[in-house]
This record gives sequence, structure tokens and C-alpha cells, in this order.
Amino acid sequence: GSHCGARLGSSAIISLVTCGAPASGKMIKELTGWYTEFIGSGSPLCHVSVTEWSKKNGVTVESQDRVDRCSRVTGETAKKAALLLNSWADSNGEVAITFGPRESVVACHSCHGASGMGQVRAGVVQDCVPCHTDNPHS
Repeated sequence: GSHCGARLGSSAIISLVTCGAPASGKMIKELTGWYTEFIGSGSPLCHVSVTEWSKKNGVTVESQDRVDRCSRVTGETAKKAALLLNSWADSNGEVAITFGPRESVVACHSCHGASGMGQVRAGVVQDCVPCHTDNPHS
């Protein structure tokens, strides 16, 4: 139920192939941004991703349809990681960033980011809204 294994596995491969090069973190952030948009849940979390997809498609999380969906997601995520690595290798270590944080993430980070409140810190590109649907500040 934590982070999607497809994204974690692909992130690990990026780290291994790049040997911790500075671009590694950028590629992992790009992969995470792509994942949150491509998968459509706005979250890199397995629980959120699977639950939202299952509700949208009218199936249970125990269904074969969900199992098949996760297999497809794993393949697509590995493909995206390979494309990022190929681009990195072809560009002498540069990484093109196309996915930035959503507006809601930017808004949350204005208080809960690296320069904000230390006791409550938001994730890097994870959208807060899918889980925090109520306004905790009202």
C-alpha cells in the first residue's frame, strides 16, 4: 500500500545504471511525475493508485482485471525508465524535465516544503489532494 513497486523498481534501476550521478534524482523525480500523471491517480502510492483505478473501472482490488492492470503499469513504468536512461546517455548526462509539480502540490509546499514548516513536510511531487480532501486549515 505504500509506493508503487513498479516505480520503486524502475527508480532503483535508474540509480544503479547512473551510479548515483547527479541526474539520477532528476530522472527519478521525472519518473514520479510521469507516473502520477500517466496512471491518473495523482499519487505515487500503490493504495491510492489501485483504489482510484478500481473505483473508476467498477472492479475490486482482488480482481484479475486489477492484477492485469498492475502488470501493464509495471511494463509501462519500466519502459519510461528505459527511455529516461537512453535520453540521459544520449545527452551526456543531461535530463529534460517535463513533469513539474501540480498546482495543489505547489500550494501545499508554500507552507510544507523544504523552506516551510519543519514538523509537517509534504512529499516532492505527490499530490496532497487525493488523500487530504478536507481543508485541514479551515
